[in-house]
Amino acid sequence: MVETLLYAGGIGSITYRYHIKKTGNVYYVTISRIVKGSETPVGAKVLMNVAMENVVDECLSHYRRNARPPLWMRYRFRPLGLFR
Repeated sequence: MVETLLYAGGIGSITYRYHIKKTGNVYYVTISRIVKGSETPVGAKVLMNVAMENVVDECLSHYRRNARPPLWMRYRFRPLGLFR
């Protein structure tokens, strides 16, 4: 069994920790969210018959989808009339 930790962060104070365990050709990924030092489990994934690069891509894709601020926060300061 091979274990790897992957940390993804940088948007605000949100950091995601991906604990990746490889057994045979199966990857078990445990996802945790770290906000201001407190860790909260988010979920888990099982990936089979893929390369380690695909597992890392899946983890980073999860981070990009979930760490973004809500839509109303991203466009709150956009002046009206300048962008159509």
